[in-house]
Amino acid sequence: QPNNGSSLTDAIAKYSNKNSQMHEEVNGLRVLGSPIGSDSYQSTFIEEYLSKAKQDAANLLGGLEDDQTMLQLYRQCTTQRLNHLFPADVYAHANNSTCQPYRWHQWDSPTTQAFDELNKNVILALTQKEEMP
Repeated sequence: QPNNGSSLTDAIAKYSNKNSQMHEEVNGLRVLGSPIGSDSYQSTFIEEYLSKAKQDAANLLGGLEDDQTMLQLYRQCTTQRLNHLFPADVYAHANNSTCQPYRWHQWDSPTTQAFDELNKNVILALTQKEEMP
């Protein structure tokens, strides 16, 4: 039965190495899928995640023929992967926001705007419309 000290030593040895060299992460890391770290690390993480979601949506729209299947996959997969990023977005940008804590439901940021734009583009593609009513 290992003790806590040896378990911690083993964990550090296993997870603090990169390419067989001792590595200390100083910019940030992902905890339960959310970025924790410097402002630039968090922003880059969120931007890259949004970029992947946009590519996933494009792949759905270009790779399937049935609109209902595309919509359900988008709704159940792509959007659900993004929902967990909203608290990370608030955390990353709360100091620069004018949004008051009692109005988090009105949060507005580049992330929420990009998510709205992604939803709009998917809906327009599925309905074969050029603009939203």
